[in-house]
Amino acid sequence: MIKKTFDTSCKDIQFKSSFRLDNSSFVIIFFSILLLWTLFYYTNKPNDNYHLAHAFRSFREIKPHVNNPPITGAGPKQTVNETVGVVLLGAAADPDPNDKLSYLWKQIQGPTVVLKDSNASNPTFTAPAVSSDTLLKFSLTVKDDKGATSPNVSILSILVKQINHKPVANAGLNQSINAGYVATLDGSKSRDPDNDTIIYSWMQIGGPRLELNDTNKPAIRFTTPKNISAPLHLVFKLAVTDDKGLTSTPDIVNLTIIPSKPTENAKWLTYENTTYGMSIKYPPNWNASSGYNMANDTDIYIAYLYSLSNNDEGEVQLHVKTLNNTENLSEYVSNEISSYTDQKVIGLDTNVTLAGLPAYRLMYTHPQEGDPNIHWKHLQIGTIVKDKVYYIDYSNPGFFPSQFDLDLPTIQKMISSFEIKAQSANTSSCDSGYNEGVYRAKHDLQGLNGHGYDPSIRHGNLNFQFCYKRGYESVWSNISKQKSTGN
Repeated sequence: MIKKTFDTSCKDIQFKSSFRLDNSSFVIIFFSILLLWTLFYYTNKPNDNYHLAHAFRSFREIKPHVNNPPITGAGPKQTVNETVGVVLLGAAADPDPNDKLSYLWKQIQGPTVVLKDSNASNPTFTAPAVSSDTLLKFSLTVKDDKGATSPNVSILSILVKQINHKPVANAGLNQSINAGYVATLDGSKSRDPDNDTIIYSWMQIGGPRLELNDTNKPAIRFTTPKNISAPLHLVFKLAVTDDKGLTSTPDIVNLTIIPSKPTENAKWLTYENTTYGMSIKYPPNWNASSGYNMANDTDIYIAYLYSLSNNDEGEVQLHVKTLNNTENLSEYVSNEISSYTDQKVIGLDTNVTLAGLPAYRLMYTHPQEGDPNIHWKHLQIGTIVKDKVYYIDYSNPGFFPSQFDLDLPTIQKMISSFEIKAQSANTSSCDSGYNEGVYRAKHDLQGLNGHGYDPSIRHGNLNFQFCYKRGYESVWSNISKQKSTGN
């Protein structure tokens, strides 16, 4: 009876509210409550599921991503030799693993080098040639593809070591020289690539043994054997050593000595000028020719003598110069030197004699006209007789510097044979040649068949030729003066 009553009561219950709860809404509410309860439970209860709770806490604290800059590092200091290939060692790391990195190397110290691919992590270059140990420095900066640059700049040092190079020996060109002459072996063109000081060492390695002096100097000189009947071949070598002990490869030079023909005084020829009372002897392989008036008529170019050898460009000139005022020997020399313009005095001796008279001996050089790179070398010796200076001048061009020294024994022998008989000289002995020159010049002016400057057609005497030229030139000189003055 009771059960029946309950069922009846339940049936009679009615909800007066307008709120209605369908099935889908109920499911959503149910699982939301379950989720919140789960979060609360595992968040506040430490147990084996701690990491799950931590993950939920991180989820509640999510922040935006920040780009981190890369970090650079250069390799250790390197020591390399000059002129070798070098690799720069650089490295970088980025906290953001997916970033792409770019490198920038710059040189900040030392002689400039060319980096091959300076944007690579390990660029290369060739170490420069240096005169002493030299330090190079390079900086490395790294940037990622989002623009972040490494906060630190790495510095890499490279020490380039200077290497000692072998010096280079140069013993000069092969030579041929007459027997009895002074030979010169010149090694002054030897060099050291590092500009180190070098020490010379000459040695004879072929031919009859000669006595050599000063073999540790750039150039050595010695007198060649005299009494030989056939050409003699000598061989020498030169080695040079730098101040660090490194020695060059030896350089070889050959010297051929040619037998000389006898040139005793008895076989020498004599040039004589009776007008000025002078004479001089000269070798048979030389020639003598009359000179001509200089631009200044007070300096008369009497004659010149020269070697017939194709390898010798030297010549000896004989001069007579009239003094404008009374000068003693030292005054004349002093005035002469003070008048020089492009001549450079390299030696002066006033304690010598010429033809048995007090004399001066002057050495000087001067550049060749039109080519200042060529310098002529002169030896001049002179003396004063009454109002005239008698002097001998020997010269040789700069492109045969050694020939000047080679000729000196012969030149000294010629100087020793020079004689002056000026006190007894009679200028009337010149009248014949002078008058002949005037006569020929006047004929040339009239358009007749004069012989001009070639009196050798009729005369071979050098004194006659000299006087003839003076007479011939005097006529033409007067004509030139008349034209310049308009008379």
